[in-house]
Amino acid sequence: MRKGYSNQLRLDSVPMEQAALNLEPRDRIVPVLRALQHVYCNRELAVRILSLAAGDINGDTRTDTGRKGMDYWHLVVLAAVRLGCDLTYDQLQDLAENHRKLRAIMGLGDCDETEFKWRTTRNNICLLRPETIAQISQLIVGQGHQFQPDAIEKVRADSFVMETDIHSPSAIPT
Repeated sequence: MRKGYSNQLRLDSVPMEQAALNLEPRDRIVPVLRALQHVYCNRELAVRILSLAAGDINGDTRTDTGRKGMDYWHLVVLAAVRLGCDLTYDQLQDLAENHRKLRAIMGLGDCDETEFKWRTTRNNICLLRPETIAQISQLIVGQGHQFQPDAIEKVRADSFVMETDIHSPSAIPT
């Protein structure tokens, strides 16, 4: 039995829209958390994203019966942080259990002892299809274009071609 997210705040948690994020550090998790905070505050966008995730996770199964599963919001947050920060599942587990701001964006309080085992997290994130992740990405990019419609004209991307010997051990992905 899964749910999108918990509407019930705990006494030790702050509303996600009031979670204070320090925007000064240049760590790559900060913009990801800020984007997730915006998604959560925009209910229409959040519902669309969570329904996309629910479609992949549940498929044709019923959501009102069975054992409790990971909330869709937790799943989306962890998937976004993993992809946005290029983390391993072990690193993601450590952040999910110890990073106060990440837990605040997930709606978890300081005294909440919810654990996110790496295997469970991996198994749930792997249920998200690449097409779904692309759709979610497009929804978020669309929101960004509403804030800065001319941003696409200002973005500059450098590209280069890197030559590798396909027979060398360093060219084999791990």
